[in-house]
Amino acid sequence: MTKALTLDDAINSAGIIFKGEFRDSKIVTEGKTNVRLLKFKVIEPLRGVTGKEIIIREWAQVASPFTTKEVEEGKPYVFMFYAPSKKGLSSLIGEEQGYIDLGDDEESPKFAKRMLNYEKRSYSGISGLARSIKSLGRKTPKASEIKSYTDLRGVLSKQ
Repeated sequence: MTKALTLDDAINSAGIIFKGEFRDSKIVTEGKTNVRLLKFKVIEPLRGVTGKEIIIREWAQVASPFTTKEVEEGKPYVFMFYAPSKKGLSSLIGEEQGYIDLGDDEESPKFAKRMLNYEKRSYSGISGLARSIKSLGRKTPKASEIKSYTDLRGVLSKQ
């Protein structure tokens, strides 16, 4: 099971953050390692990204929300990835905690509901409750306090 992260933890752990759309994935073999190439359209680079497109190299043996269709192609999200390793591989922060569904209504009450769902997903179980209590002195607002993409972008740009 993945460690529950606060939004502050996720933002501070990320080497790559961007608003974008997942395009597709394919598996290639590099030496003895199977690598999943994840292709994204970059709508707004926020950290560690330049250009209109990015390909993230992910170890193919791990479960991925990109292959289970949790992340839908062509739909806007904020993605948070670890900085690439020495081998150039990366992964979403905290697996399913490394993306936020923006939907098509980034400035509406539905966005606030999605942020609350992100917080529930991140704070699952007793360890999540302890982390949420510990995070009261955090710099970043709780996910449920972020009401629009504009608010989220403001939080990300301050980190």
